[in-house]
Amino acid sequence: MILVTHDLEEAIFLADRVLVMSKESSNPTRLIELDLPRPRDRSAPAFVALRKRLMAEFGLH
Repeated sequence: MILVTHDLEEAIFLADRVLVMSKESSNPTRLIELDLPRPRDRSAPAFVALRKRLMAEFGLH
């Protein structure tokens, strides 16, 4: 299944892989493999750490 979202937290919660696309040609498309156990808990330390790292990496903090 392919889910299109603008919500990074939702993507982390639902997906096994996240494809991050940019409208700027200087920023390449990135495929991120998510290795979090299921069921996922949005308050679990691993989930929070991954969300924070990706939000900072993509300038969404």
